[in-house]
Amino acid sequence: MVPTLVPVSIELSYKAIEGGQVNVQSVFSTDGQLLGGKFKVLADPKHVFGFQNVAPVVKKSVLAAEGPAFAETLNKVSALLTIPAIQQMNKAVSIDKQSASSVAAQFLKANGLG
Repeated sequence: MVPTLVPVSIELSYKAIEGGQVNVQSVFSTDGQLLGGKFKVLADPKHVFGFQNVAPVVKKSVLAAEGPAFAETLNKVSALLTIPAIQQMNKAVSIDKQSASSVAAQFLKANGLG
């Protein structure tokens, strides 16, 4: 069987799988939908798909203006942004319909940063 490629916009990825328009979809490992038990993440033994790690990027001028405490805070938050943490936050927004700002505030507070 030769696979047929069907273009699907990112925001419709899971609807396309659920609706039968596609059988396989490339998604982000941090998607909250992956926690719902409906989907199976397949192995990528040949490393065809790239990594999409979260990394803070700041202009040097902003970093200089804000000072070392700013960089320290960014580094603390960055260290806490594991794939499971991001999945939980994305699930809270995409599935549980909480506001992104509320989820972010809860995350910061739970980690002693808010």
